[in-house]
Amino acid sequence: IGGQGTGKSIMLEHGLCRIVAPYQRISNKREDFSNRFNNVFASAILYVAEESIFAGDPAIMNSIKAYITADELQIERKGLEAEQMRLFTRFYFLANDEHAVKLEPDDRRFFVLSTDPSRARDVKYFTEMRHWLYARGTAHIHHALKTWDPAAVGMSWGDLADAPMTATKVKQI
Repeated sequence: IGGQGTGKSIMLEHGLCRIVAPYQRISNKREDFSNRFNNVFASAILYVAEESIFAGDPAIMNSIKAYITADELQIERKGLEAEQMRLFTRFYFLANDEHAVKLEPDDRRFFVLSTDPSRARDVKYFTEMRHWLYARGTAHIHHALKTWDPAAVGMSWGDLADAPMTATKVKQI
């Protein structure tokens, strides 16, 4: 969550999306979560929802929660029979609005961060960040994702089952 031009999408579009390409989807369609035809998730490892505001729509929020925690999903394509498929998609929701999602106090699904407004619209800073990502940053991120061991910081993989509580998440709740 953050104001316009604060870099919410730069690490995704120029970093993570490049790592998982072509298995990423970037969309601003809330219908992806409410439409009967949901094949957008059939081959997406990373789904980025731009300009997400779901706080006032409990049906969409319930659907999103189901997608986040589901191991399998019924995928339906136009003109084809629906089929049960393994769901590997990880979701990122980006929003300018301070109240983008409605979270309960005991939420376990959402890891909520905010961007630092001090670099808003800092063209030089974000240009350098993009250059770094394309030159070597994406390779560093990819390596870290493949080799990170939670035991190195006193954690287990089970510790990562619930999203941590952050100041921004508290504000969202």
